[in-house]
Amino acid sequence: MKEKFEPVEFSIGYLWTIISNNRKLFVSCLLISWIIFICFYILIPKSSTASTSLLPTKLNESNGGLAAFLQSAGGSGIGALVGGSKSEQKEMYVDILESRASSEFVFNKLNLRKSTYFTDYTDNEIIDIIHNNTKAEILKSGLISINFTFKTKVFPVKADKDSVAAFSSLVSNTLAEALDYYLRNRSLNMTRKSKKYIEIQLIDYRHELDSIESFLIDFQSKNKLISIEDQSKSLVSQAVEAGTALAKASVDLNLAKIEYEPGSAILNSLENNFKILKEQFDAVQKGGVYSNEFSLPFKDIPTITRKYLDIYRERKILEQVLIYLETQKHQEAIQEAKDLPVIEILDKSLGYNNISSPRFIPFIILGTMIVILLLIFFIVSYSFYKGHLIIKSANDVTKANL
Repeated sequence: MKEKFEPVEFSIGYLWTIISNNRKLFVSCLLISWIIFICFYILIPKSSTASTSLLPTKLNESNGGLAAFLQSAGGSGIGALVGGSKSEQKEMYVDILESRASSEFVFNKLNLRKSTYFTDYTDNEIIDIIHNNTKAEILKSGLISINFTFKTKVFPVKADKDSVAAFSSLVSNTLAEALDYYLRNRSLNMTRKSKKYIEIQLIDYRHELDSIESFLIDFQSKNKLISIEDQSKSLVSQAVEAGTALAKASVDLNLAKIEYEPGSAILNSLENNFKILKEQFDAVQKGGVYSNEFSLPFKDIPTITRKYLDIYRERKILEQVLIYLETQKHQEAIQEAKDLPVIEILDKSLGYNNISSPRFIPFIILGTMIVILLLIFFIVSYSFYKGHLIIKSANDVTKANL
């Protein structure tokens, strides 16, 4: 006669009873699953991730000369085209690292066409593999991290893991070289363009300066001027002195009008002084207080002096521009001759066994949890099927209470 089982109402708390009653099955299944998981872990390919960290160097700092001058001129216009903010430059570095061009640089630099890892792949497929497995990011500290991940073959031995780890590190460090290569080329191209522009401008400004100096000589000869610079400076000095004295006298006179009654001796004295200074100032405006053979002709002052000052100003501006351009030309020549790295590597990837996925312990723990859940689901489902477990409906609960 078969033993009858009383159906038991299912509850979450009853799960522990299920596990306790079937502990031998659970232990056996877990042991078998662990063996399977370990064998599976040994067989599956492993991923090795290598990381290289970079210090973010500002590109326009290494490209001095005209580019730095234009950058310092303002935050917009031409200056803004030479270099952006630090965050924008870091984002540009990340884009360059994750670009296909950097992957092509790695392909050519490491001669991956002959690598044993890619014997069954075309050139474009190899470049795509490098490109798809490259990840660059800006860390919270401001550093730039280059991460390259590469997988081993199926059933990898220790030599395979070490080889893949070394290859991942080599690619990660080479990507840093790719960034330096493209930034250095950009800097060099900017330097050459600046140098070419400066050379053209030097020719134009020298020609313009020669024309200005020739015109100045003709102008002095035509107007029979001995030293127009000294004459102009003397005239300006007199005008400044007379204008300053007149301005002070005007202030004193206005203050005196407030304090003293009209017709007072002090007020009359200040008014007389103001009139004298006003006459001197008018005299200066007409050609100077003192006239001699070296004085400028009064009637020609508005044209001769103003024209000379315009010519003199233009000549001085051209001289300063030429000095600046000559200095920049030498700086650009020095910059072009330099071959210094633009990117500074803080931490190179060392190439040790850096398996990133799957990790053994998390892999086993996750597998164990899945097996336990599947066993519970199977036992509970089987118990429902056999009628050993039931779920009471709301109507059954109401009837039982009545």
